[in-house]
Amino acid sequence: MLVDPVRRIFSIKKALPNPWEEIKDLNKGDVVKVSVSHITDYGAFVDLGNGAEGFLHISEINWDGMNDLTLGQEIDVEIVEINTDEEKLRVSRKNLLDKPAEEFSKKYKKGDILKGVVTKFINVGAFVEIDGISVLLPNKFVSFKKGEKASDVLNIGDEIEVKVITIEPENNKVIVSRKDVLSNPYEEFAKNYQIGDNVKGKVKHITDFGSFVDLGDVEALVRKEDMKNEYNVGDEFQGKIIELNGDKIKLAE
Repeated sequence: MLVDPVRRIFSIKKALPNPWEEIKDLNKGDVVKVSVSHITDYGAFVDLGNGAEGFLHISEINWDGMNDLTLGQEIDVEIVEINTDEEKLRVSRKNLLDKPAEEFSKKYKKGDILKGVVTKFINVGAFVEIDGISVLLPNKFVSFKKGEKASDVLNIGDEIEVKVITIEPENNKVIVSRKDVLSNPYEEFAKNYQIGDNVKGKVKHITDFGSFVDLGDVEALVRKEDMKNEYNVGDEFQGKIIELNGDKIKLAE
């Protein structure tokens, strides 16, 4: 009769020192040098050099929210959360970097007119890069046309001229305006037209209270009570100017 030999199971991991014991003296706010061990869509994992890993979320890599790391790269990070019992470590590289708005404020001031390149579109506007610093161009400062978005008139890679209208280093906020460097088309329109003149345009937007008509460089409102016919977006509209006040133009059939 054969007898199975006694099986003995060994754990190399158990025989090795616990790397989390080695870092138990680290605290929130401490700065440590690490190497990038894994890169994911949502951030990166970093190795403290002893096998213990921490998580670096993509929002904590830099102020642009873009992953510019490479595998094996050595970086300094700040500990933002640590729990050695649960083997949990979160770190931030962004906290150790200068805020872009602070760097921007050292070179430029409110009112400066600068050139930049459109790099990205978002719901509220676009990001424009000026001397390597990303600043915000809100939709409302893109043009004089109401409701027009940055993505409607600009393309990625476009070089545009903008005016600095807000610099808040403490909040890392820089806002620029394209509209403020353009000639005001409503002023030009007022030089060529007056109340009572007939104009033609195309219906651009339809709302509960009326329609907006595209007259080229400007838009005009036609209230429902001033319309005799029904229109669809894209239809041609011909009407008379009944109000001309700055950027407010109203028409009636």
